[in-house]
Amino acid sequence: MMKAVRVFVVLICVSGLALAQNTNSGEIRGSVTDASGAVIAGATVTITNLDTGTSKDYITNGDGIYDTASILPGT
Repeated sequence: MMKAVRVFVVLICVSGLALAQNTNSGEIRGSVTDASGAVIAGATVTITNLDTGTSKDYITNGDGIYDTASILPGT
């Protein structure tokens, strides 16, 4: 009986890996600072895909950080 339970647990754990999806996306994160090293909140960061010519603007938060979250790969 214990062997059957162990096999069942292993199958449950492995089945999650089989259902995982590849999203083919990436992220760019960074911060914007001035010459003195102070962060700049509200700065606009423009990311441009040179392959497609599309671009999108991101605004830094109060800590000067931007995050592109799930952009398509490209140059």
